[in-house]
Amino acid sequence: MTRRIAQGLWWLGLLLIVGGAALVVAQVPGIPGLAVLGGGLAALAVNALLAGDIIIGPAPKPFSIRGSVVRGDVLVKAGLSDISMRSRGPGRIAQLQYGPFGQPGFEIKDGVAYLTMTGNLTNATDWEAELANNVLWDLRVQSSLGNQSLDLSGVRMEKARFRSLLGNISVACPQRGVVKMGYKTLLGRIELAIPEGIGADVRVKVGPLASLTVNNERLVFLDDSHLISEDRDEQAAQLEIIIEAGLGDVVLN
Repeated sequence: MTRRIAQGLWWLGLLLIVGGAALVVAQVPGIPGLAVLGGGLAALAVNALLAGDIIIGPAPKPFSIRGSVVRGDVLVKAGLSDISMRSRGPGRIAQLQYGPFGQPGFEIKDGVAYLTMTGNLTNATDWEAELANNVLWDLRVQSSLGNQSLDLSGVRMEKARFRSLLGNISVACPQRGVVKMGYKTLLGRIELAIPEGIGADVRVKVGPLASLTVNNERLVFLDDSHLISEDRDEQAAQLEIIIEAGLGDVVLN
């Protein structure tokens, strides 16, 4: 019931904000556009207080994928939704929380599982993806305002690309295999955890208003934008990482 009330407040607040802004621009006499606009902002504030987060739509729904494959390809266009990702046991190809409307796209072709999760304004909820740890995955994850929380430590991967406009990207890096990874944000923060046992070659390109913070003593600078772990060739997991950040911060742990 609380979620339904919060959902109604979101749409009411959005309507009031759009209407109030139009009234302010049009300067309609006798109708307080600023008051209408303020009422919309208040409705959004109550929405966030009720649930501890902005609630736009109903809760996401579970979606389970079974089958037998050796490789997988995941494309996530999360939009406004936050997305979390981690590994799971080999009983299923993937276990998802998605929606609340529609369902993910999925097919198996030539032994490869193709999985697509695409968001829009009606699907702005928290998504989850658990990927089988006996499948070799390629990942592409994109978002606009949503945050990406990715525990890839147990995921088998070959290549991955993560992009966000305004959301944050937080990643625990994979701990096996040779993996090429790319990260790009306009304003959001990028934070990578590269623990011992992982060899890393990291190239970072940051804008003039962004910052790079290195908290990992194993990473050494070859120049201002290129870091490596000196033991990278001796490790079972070897990562090639390219990071581009416009206004956001980059943190390497």
